[in-house]
Amino acid sequence: MAILTSVYPPQERGRALGLQVAAVYTGLSLGPSLGGFLTQQFGWRSIFVFALPLGLLTIVAVLWKLKGRMGRS
Repeated sequence: MAILTSVYPPQERGRALGLQVAAVYTGLSLGPSLGGFLTQQFGWRSIFVFALPLGLLTIVAVLWKLKGRMGRS
């Protein structure tokens, strides 16, 4: 939250914080069910196979959305 409030101007903060909270609670809701399904169907290693592309996609999205915003005071 501290990073979001520092890189977004006041008029955009509500949306940014809302999206962050929505993503956290979506992950908390889907994580156990999806992890259980993957483990049951494909074994425990499938969680790591699933997490790698998701993590890379997240990094790309963050770099794309915050491009030019980092470094502003």
